[in-house]
Amino acid sequence: MKVFVTGATGYVGSHIIKALRQQHHSVTGLVRDTTRSKDKLMPGVHYVAGDIATFENSGIDLVAHDAVVHAAASSGKEWMLASNRFVDQVLTAFAGTSKKLAVQGGSMVFGDTGQRPLNDALGNPYFRNLPGFEEQVKLEKKILGSPAQGVQSFIAYGSLVYGGQGAMIPRILKQTARDLGYSPYIENGTNRWSAVHVEDWADLFVLALEKKEFTGPVMAAANSYSLREVAQIVANANGLAGPKEVPYRGNEELWRFFTLPLATMNQYYQGQRAFNLGWRPKKPTMERYF
Repeated sequence: MKVFVTGATGYVGSHIIKALRQQHHSVTGLVRDTTRSKDKLMPGVHYVAGDIATFENSGIDLVAHDAVVHAAASSGKEWMLASNRFVDQVLTAFAGTSKKLAVQGGSMVFGDTGQRPLNDALGNPYFRNLPGFEEQVKLEKKILGSPAQGVQSFIAYGSLVYGGQGAMIPRILKQTARDLGYSPYIENGTNRWSAVHVEDWADLFVLALEKKEFTGPVMAAANSYSLREVAQIVANANGLAGPKEVPYRGNEELWRFFTLPLATMNQYYQGQRAFNLGWRPKKPTMERYF
């Protein structure tokens, strides 16, 4: 396949490109500045300078590609508008062609899953309009509905992603434990998160791209851990005593942006559709990674 990838030098996008090249696919990667990103560029990949915010003026022919992977990620209103415009351009270019659109999804759009895993084999997931995620939910519903326009789209979701360089949540957890001298968890720490190594997540993208008629949501869930279990793993990795329970009040900024979701939500998934594709996670578990 000829695949166009946004966020080509980002944490997820770079691993997807590596996985695509390992399967001998041709890749064009979009980066904001090819000169500043020289140390992140991979051999055998065609990189083009550009930004999804001004993509309509780039002159890049999306129709010349068999698939688009939208792996660029950021936050804020302007980013959301730009991402929406880019997706609309892909859907327009690919309408009626059965070409593929793959999108990196963040599982926060589902809110608290509860202690029973949300199974991706049950069809389109139930989106909860959490404050701040309304526009993301609208975009993802549009993407998941695009097979009706003749575009074979899917969203691959990850929750607690680790491995490689740039894994945000693990890095914050480890640094917080080092700074405090102990590994904290909030309240009883029973809330559960699904975890996946970024290279396994990238492999799932490639498998789903290669399956021509595959569409819809797919969960990259290799293992699951309670917050207390994660705290124990972090403590072991840092040579600290066992994890320590702390109250939420007074620790609202413990893990920066991630404090509220980590402390109060379950992000627990069963990736049945991923396993039906033949996806089998091969990378180290969180215990070995930390």
